[in-house]
Parts: sequence; structure tokens; C-alpha cells
Amino acid sequence: MPLRSQVMAQTLGLLRSRLCRRIALVVALSIFAVEAAIVVPSYLGLRDRLFEALEGDILKALELSLALQDHDRPEPLLAAAWPSLQGLGITGLAVFDATGRPLAAHGEPVPLVPQPAAPVGAPANRPNPALVSRRHDSRADVYSVLWPAAATTLPFTVSAKASTAAITYELWSFVFRIGGLVLIIAFVVTAATVAILGREVLTPVLAIHRNLTAAHADPGHAESYRLNLRTGHEIEETVNALNALLERLAQLRRSDLHEQEQRFEDFARSSSDWFWEMDRHLRFSFFSDRFAEVTGVDERELLGKTREETGIPGVDPSVWEQHLKDLRAHRPFRNFTHPREKADGQVVWLAISGTPAFDPEGHFRGYRGTGRDITADVELKEQLLSAKELAEAANRTKSEFLANMSHELRTPLNAVIGFSELMLATTPEDSDHHRPREYLTDITEAAQHLLALINDILDLSKIEAGVKDMNEEVVDVEPMAQSVLRVVRQRAEKAGVSLAYEAESPLPGLYADERKLKQALLNLLSNAVKFTTAGGTVTLRIGRAATGGYVLEVADTGIGMAPEDIPKALRQFGQVDSDLNRRYEGTGLGLPLTKALIELHEGSLAMESAPGKGTTVTLHLPPRRTVQDTGSGSGSEPAIAPPGAAAE
Repeated sequence: MPLRSQVMAQTLGLLRSRLCRRIALVVALSIFAVEAAIVVPSYLGLRDRLFEALEGDILKALELSLALQDHDRPEPLLAAAWPSLQGLGITGLAVFDATGRPLAAHGEPVPLVPQPAAPVGAPANRPNPALVSRRHDSRADVYSVLWPAAATTLPFTVSAKASTAAITYELWSFVFRIGGLVLIIAFVVTAATVAILGREVLTPVLAIHRNLTAAHADPGHAESYRLNLRTGHEIEETVNALNALLERLAQLRRSDLHEQEQRFEDFARSSSDWFWEMDRHLRFSFFSDRFAEVTGVDERELLGKTREETGIPGVDPSVWEQHLKDLRAHRPFRNFTHPREKADGQVVWLAISGTPAFDPEGHFRGYRGTGRDITADVELKEQLLSAKELAEAANRTKSEFLANMSHELRTPLNAVIGFSELMLATTPEDSDHHRPREYLTDITEAAQHLLALINDILDLSKIEAGVKDMNEEVVDVEPMAQSVLRVVRQRAEKAGVSLAYEAESPLPGLYADERKLKQALLNLLSNAVKFTTAGGTVTLRIGRAATGGYVLEVADTGIGMAPEDIPKALRQFGQVDSDLNRRYEGTGLGLPLTKALIELHEGSLAMESAPGKGTTVTLHLPPRRTVQDTGSGSGSEPAIAPPGAAAE
């Protein structure tokens, strides 16, 4: 670069520097402050000297013109001297005697202002300047002076008014001369200071700042921003230390990059996945080594091509189109799944994920992503799906078998029950027939118990098989609850258990299958009586929930169970072991069947229990099954929300 251009560039760099501008401002302000401290007193002294000179000229002219001690009428002398006095800038003149009476006046009116008192001890025969009264009006450029007789050699008091325009002009000339000189000095000194500091300090500092900023933005090439400055003082030592620091930073950066690259290579070699890249035109530009091994496709067949150009056979058209849209829109995507058939006929399933890359300005640079072999996952998923279908088929077969067997078993059982009841009715109760009656009673009870079990199995089988045999109607809950209580009352009295009933009044209607609802309540009440010791209480509560649904609750004070045993009690044929002796054995179908019956009504079953504190089972029915009364008169029709409809 030519020397002139280099100097211009350095000068512009200094002018753009905030530090340089601040130094120049401080130097200039310092010069102004020093000059102000000198110029202001000089200005005030010059002003006082000019006024003194004006005052002396006027007084000298008056004394020459009016110096007649015995003249009582100064008017003719004052009129004769007036033209020469005007040349001194006097605009008004007045002469007064000792009593203040005006003796003569010319020009503008001049008032008689009060004069200061004579100093104590002042000689009476000598003029006293301290008695002179002065007043300067800078706004009107007027200077007024009053000389008493004691302050002059005249026998009377003289008051004069003079124009200060010449003095003002002289003062402004002084200000402009000194101000211009100060500006020249300030500029020269500031320029010299900036030039010296710029060469010795600011230029090296700015170079250090510029190179440090560039090295921070480009740490990978920090050593290229070294400085070559020879100043012969501490800044050169600072630059040498900075150069060493930049070289160390570059070494650390290269070492860190090398370590990161090595780590990436180690991860890539040990990973079961592979890595890929696309350029900004969506063309494949890189595949890691695992790609060909996993997919059986030579990477050279794909490099330089786009997804649309390579294509993937066997992909769902909608999935393929969505994948292409993501690529065109530069959106990230995960688990784009598709098959690949190798040369040996083996089909592998691949899951591809990609993330778009952008430069600091936000321009798209391409894609970076990974690929994963999910063949084992797909095969496992297919095996699980097949196993699930087999299990569901087996479950349906089991349910159909149980339903068929239940029908086949109920026919002979009904015959056994009928014949045993008939034989009991025709067998006398005398002592000779006591033993046969006991046998017939046992046969009847066992057959009825077995029939109840088969009925439960049949109901569960129907529900599991998806048969919703529902006979729904508007149920009057109060009579239904009383009928259920009547059925279990005899069993409760025999066990020494009290039955209690609590219900809101009035109870709204309920849209449900009355037989299934009865069966659910009978199961719960029978269980509660069975597991409650003598002297305990079983309570049936019916009411409305806060959400508007129905709540049917059966609570007992029986043996209870641990909270962790509740899920077992709700499973089919699940029974909770207890140290207390139970009077009745069971199959464990009561609670599961009740839960299934309530779920047929889109309801739910909740259970709370604690050992020794009893059990509470709550049946929740949704609000849409509550009958809403639409009229207040007789014959009004109930408004019923159909089952399965969404609650408003």
C-alpha cells in the first residue's frame, strides 16, 4: 500500500476510534479551561482600564473647559466646550451648585444621583476620587459618572453621560482575537497530542483490538492475526505476549478439533447406526462406512443424487410424499421408515432421521442425519402382533366354550334342582326321614350354588365375547334397591349382620338394565354380608354425584383387606387370603362380574378397604344416564340422554 494511502487509512481509523475522540475532547477542554482562567481576568481588566480612560478623558476635558474658580455661570463656557466634549462620546452633561441646583445642561438629560460620603480623615483641600459615582448600563451602552466638587478641581458638581459603543467594540475585538487564538492553540495542541499518542499508543491499541476481535470470531485461525509492531516500549511487550497467546489459542483449537473429530470417528465406528449428509441442493454428499454394510447398497450409487432421483421401492406413497415435502421445506424429520432389499434377497428395515443445517446468516446448507437398522424391531413387532391375535382368538374360543358349556350344564342342573325341591316337598319331616331331608337340602343348595356360578361364568363369557345383551329402560331406583335388600335380608339376619339403607329424596330415574344393575348390587351386598362378622353393619347408599351422575355405594364393617390386594380381588377367580375364617367359600367372580356389568353402563367401580376396618365399593354411573324431568305436570315425559352420547 502507498505511504499516503497508509497514512490516510491510519488517520481515518483514529478518527473512528472512540478512545481517540475522547482524548481529543479532553485535551481541547483542558486548553479551553486554562485559557478561560487567563482570558476572563484579562477581559475584566481591559474593560476597567477602558472605562477609566474614558472617565479620565471626560474629566480632563471638563477641567480644561470649565477651570474658572470665580465664574458663577458656567453656561457660556459649557456651550463653547460642548462640540469638543461630544467628540469624546459624551451624550449628556449637567452642572449643579452645592445645593443641587442645575446651573447648565447640554445633550441628553442627566439626573443628579446620590453621591457617596467622604471618607473620614480625607483632606478638604484636595480632590477625592472615592466620592465619584459611576453607573454602567450594558443594555443601552451608556456610562454615567458624577464628580462632586470634592473629587475635582472644579467649584461645582458635574454629571456626564457617555456612549460606550467604542468600548464595546474594543472588548468584542479583544474577545474575537483571543478566542481565535485559543481555538488555533487548541486545534494545534490537540492535533499534535492525537498525532503523537496515535502513533505511539492508539494505533497499536486499535490494531490489538481489531486482531483480538477477529481472532475471537475465527478461533480456528487465531495465529493468522498476529501483530508485527516495533514501538520500543511496553506496548511492544504487550503485542509479543498477545502473539504468543494467539499461537497458543490456535494450537489448543486445533487440538480440540482433532480430539472432537477423533471422538466422532470413534463413535461412528462403534455405532450400529450410520451417518449421512446432503448439500444445499439436497444431493447426498457423504455416507459413513456402516451404510453399505447395513443396507447392501454401494454408497457410490447414491452420492451426488437426490432422494427423488434414487427412489425407494416398497414405501407407502403417502409416507414417501410427506418425506419429500419435509426435505423441500427444510424441516427436520425422524424415523422415516422404509425397507431395503439386499442382493441376496434379504429385506432390511431402515429408520432415517435428519436435521437441516443453516449458516450464521440463516442460509440453508444441507442436511445431516443418521440411519438405523430396525429389522429386529419390525420382526419383533410382527411377532407380538401375531401373538396378540392368537391370544385374542384363544380368549374368544375360551369365552365361546364357557358360554356353550354353561348352557349345557344349566339344563341338567335345573333338573337336579327341580327334582330335589320336588322330593323335599313330598318327603315328610318326621324323624324317620330326617337324614334323607338333610341330604336333599344339601343337594339343592349345592346345585343352586353351582347354577349361580355357571350363570356368573355365562355372563362374564358373554361380556368378554363382546355380546352386549342390554335391556335398557327407565328404572325407578328406590323400589329396585328395596327389592335387593329384601333378597339379602334373610342371609344378613342369619349371619347376625345389620342392614342399613341411605338415599337422597327424591331420587331421579336411571336409564339402565334393571336386571344387570340388580345383579351388581346383589353381588356387592352378598360379599359384604359374607365378609362381615356378627354384630357388624352393611350399608347401601344411593345418591347423586356433584357432576350429576348416579352413585351407588355398599359399605361394610367387615374384615377388609390391604389396599395392595384390591387389584387381585377385582381379577377373575382372584381371592385374597385372610387369617380370619370365612363362613362361605367363593369363586372370586362376584367383584369382576360387578365391574363388568357397571362398565357395560359406561360406569366405573372404585374400591377402598383396610384390614379390620371394612370395605367400601362405589359404583359411578355417568350423568347422561340420569333421567331429566322436562315437565312439572302429570303425564310429563322424561328426557333421557341416550347411552354413548357425549355429555353436553
